[in-house]
Amino acid sequence: MADEQPKSLGEVLAKLEQIQENAQGTLDKMSEMEEEFGGSETVSSSPDGSVTVTLNSDAVITDIDIQDSALRLRGNLVNVVLETIKEAQATHAMKLAKMADQAVPEGNLSRLVEGHMSSTVRDRARDNFD
Repeated sequence: MADEQPKSLGEVLAKLEQIQENAQGTLDKMSEMEEEFGGSETVSSSPDGSVTVTLNSDAVITDIDIQDSALRLRGNLVNVVLETIKEAQATHAMKLAKMADQAVPEGNLSRLVEGHMSSTVRDRARDNFD
């Protein structure tokens, strides 16, 4: 059902004011969430804990910690590091999408973001929220 058309200049101005207030409210929510997220890191570890990847709030890798126990992985170490980076990036993307969903619930960005991840990466990233 379409919105009813305003009949007077006063109604047009009132409608514009309401739109502006709604937009400002959304912007305020996004600013609050950006401040909240701004200092946070995303940390993900391999299933055995031998590799840990840390991303800053801009999703830039700031640390890759490889435990001595990872030496037993030999040729598989590169794959474990890359999978842990993917998991950290997925976790970061999911955090941002959840923040956006709080500001604009009808956008459902989380569903869209998670839909572009493999089920394995998505499930491991979800575990980082627990």
